[in-house]
Amino acid sequence: MLFIWLRPSTTLVFMIHRLSSFLSLILVLLLAAPAVARDNQEMSLTDTVLTVSQDHLLLFTTLTNPLTDEQVQGLHNGIDIKIIFYIELNQVQAIRGDKNLSTLEIEHTLSYNTLKQEYRLERSNQAGRAFVLPELDMTLQAAGNLSNIRVIELNQLAGSSSYRLRLKAVIAKKQLPMNLHYLTNLFPWGDRETDWQTVEFTY
Repeated sequence: MLFIWLRPSTTLVFMIHRLSSFLSLILVLLLAAPAVARDNQEMSLTDTVLTVSQDHLLLFTTLTNPLTDEQVQGLHNGIDIKIIFYIELNQVQAIRGDKNLSTLEIEHTLSYNTLKQEYRLERSNQAGRAFVLPELDMTLQAAGNLSNIRVIELNQLAGSSSYRLRLKAVIAKKQLPMNLHYLTNLFPWGDRETDWQTVEFTY
């Protein structure tokens, strides 16, 4: 085993001191750098997958960067926010035009309890069940996730045909009671939505 011993010198000590100061400066700059604003992050549907169970065509997808900073501020000030997923399944028919087979509208509603400092998530496809979450990022991840969505029964699909599935997501304010309409005026942002995403397949 080889050991290399370095005799301390003024030059080496000076270089180590300079390196230490440089690393400290980098750390300060990193700590001082502001986080990337949510407003600058594009909202999109990603990781979209279609698969089949024994009886159904199933959809999985993820909505990334759903809320802007202003929308998060509105949520924290008592404005409930809805994430609405629109899903359409059409059979492709070149001559007669596409035939609609299924249309779904799934709502995820977000609210914030200022006293308990916790988030609440309700899904329209899981009626009567609410999820309580402690952190914003965790809540947005859960709210943007669609899993095992039954699009259509397989026996409604004709054999060896082409199909086109379209989906999009829209962020909207939940309608407030009259005595809370002033909150809407304080946070006058409009609806936010993704482009339509299209998945074509043959079954």
